[in-house]
Amino acid sequence: MPDHSPLVLSRRSMLLGTAGLAAGLAMRQVAAQTVTSCQATSAAKLKLYLTSGGGDGKAVATIAANASVRVLAGPDANGWYLVDSGESASATPGWTPADNLIFTQRAKIAWDTGIYAGASDGSGWLGWVRHNLVVTVAGPSTNGYTYIRYGNLSGFTYDSALVATDDALTDPAAEWWVDANRSTLQVTLMVGQQNVDQFNCRMSSETGNGFYSTTPGTYWIYQLVEGLQYTPYAKAYFMYWGGFDPVRFNGFHSWTMDANGYVLPGGNGNTAGCIATQPKDAKVIYNFLRIGTRTEIHW
Repeated sequence: MPDHSPLVLSRRSMLLGTAGLAAGLAMRQVAAQTVTSCQATSAAKLKLYLTSGGGDGKAVATIAANASVRVLAGPDANGWYLVDSGESASATPGWTPADNLIFTQRAKIAWDTGIYAGASDGSGWLGWVRHNLVVTVAGPSTNGYTYIRYGNLSGFTYDSALVATDDALTDPAAEWWVDANRSTLQVTLMVGQQNVDQFNCRMSSETGNGFYSTTPGTYWIYQLVEGLQYTPYAKAYFMYWGGFDPVRFNGFHSWTMDANGYVLPGGNGNTAGCIATQPKDAKVIYNFLRIGTRTEIHW
């Protein structure tokens, strides 16, 4: 399966990268009412013991197993969170390791966003997450950044890149593939069974299996060319080529253009078998594709 995974670091590498955050949390006793919070659930089998800080900290409070937990800060450089029971503003906060918490809040990524080691884009880049994927919110907002998890990738991203959602989490191991519907003239980018983008398109007016038809079937991307290139079939140019049918030379691409990259009058018409979209959509499709990406064309 094509590799669409963002850069993956080990949990230890990620936590060591949060040293900058640890400095900001040096004063462990943070007043609950002054810190933006998020929710989690205690994963402890009996009671969740909260400490004054660190592995050898003094126990300051307990929370029942499977109880709701308000997350006030973290994770720090050691992967610990400051939490309380959230029952009142006077609830005693304390620190606990990440393994003691179950995070269920989710957010949809608004645009392709970077993931960083700390609550700053200067703290060290860990990877990226594509727009419209659904991730786990695993920490409260800190200086305009929120800690998220997507598969094995964990780190901070911009608050503004996150949109609260009840949609199911995106499976990081799911296949990235493309659905092309001849009846609706739509291209849908899929991650598993999750629709992560959909665009109107043009295909061939032929409905059979001829050379100039957008023929239904299962294909795999065999060629990718981003830049402007000439097509003798249209006697014009296009960009963002993703070839899927090597027999008919069909593929995804932009509307047809002139030699300077400007869309031609009528350049958004029916094709000679390819699947064409407006340039900005063709770019998104191109960036989604990898060599070997499965493409399903159907009525």
